[in-house]
Amino acid sequence: MHPPMCSRAALGVLLALHAASGAPPNLIVALVDDLGGYNVPWRNPEQHGARLKEFVETEGVQLERFYTYQFCSPTRCSLLSGRLPHHVNEYNSGTYEDLKGGIHPDMTILPAKLKLKNYSTAMIGKGHIGARSAAFLPINRGFDHHLGFLGGGEDHNTQINGNYVDLWLNDAPAYGRNGTLNSCYLYGGDAVDQIMQHDMNAPFFMYLAYQNVHEPYEPLPEYIDPSIPSPRRAINAMMSCVADSTMNITDALKARGMWDNTLMIWSSDNGGPQYWQGNNYPLRGGKS
Repeated sequence: MHPPMCSRAALGVLLALHAASGAPPNLIVALVDDLGGYNVPWRNPEQHGARLKEFVETEGVQLERFYTYQFCSPTRCSLLSGRLPHHVNEYNSGTYEDLKGGIHPDMTILPAKLKLKNYSTAMIGKGHIGARSAAFLPINRGFDHHLGFLGGGEDHNTQINGNYVDLWLNDAPAYGRNGTLNSCYLYGGDAVDQIMQHDMNAPFFMYLAYQNVHEPYEPLPEYIDPSIPSPRRAINAMMSCVADSTMNITDALKARGMWDNTLMIWSSDNGGPQYWQGNNYPLRGGKS
């Protein structure tokens, strides 16, 4: 159901990188929201993203039997806490209104652990790991930098969820930033900025949680291919933007001389929802 992501194999690569360089490796974890296993260019010939396809096939390792939770928030909470969803969070409703969801503040999560090893840490994009008090803000969980939204979904262009703006910069609303860029450009651009501004004296951890390709389907016009039938056209365009954004990040890492000591993990959070536009062919399951 899911595009490749590293698990135990990642640990082996991590240790090898450390042993080879003598320096702790940089870690990049990218999640693509609601992406189906067949919505990627190295599996689906209709999907644009030639550079990403070549990159995965020549430089990446595809994990074909990797599993996540059946929907969003538990996957994210599990990833950052190191706990199975049953032991951290199995709720997926709105994190502002629901007092049950998210990672409990008493739990120490990955960035806080990495800070003990002198890592510089950044979180960009979708949260959905709790929002009912300031204690849940990523900046208070071990991240040095945070730009993103705390809920589970919103408009890609205005950053409005219902009747409020959900866009935060560190410990306060990101005043003046909402409505300026589509989410793919907003978060992908900030990821590149964080790499280019990184202090090379410290190892770097970045958790990039793309809002694409979650509904509402609001693709950028420059990525729309009119030859692809609707409704596949919208998700194809949104994934094409993620493909370019991913390559922008690898280009930035190479430009800074960081790439050879970097482990990048790229995955969907829960597979594609067939009731929208997700495609998990040849598997039958999907987001529930």
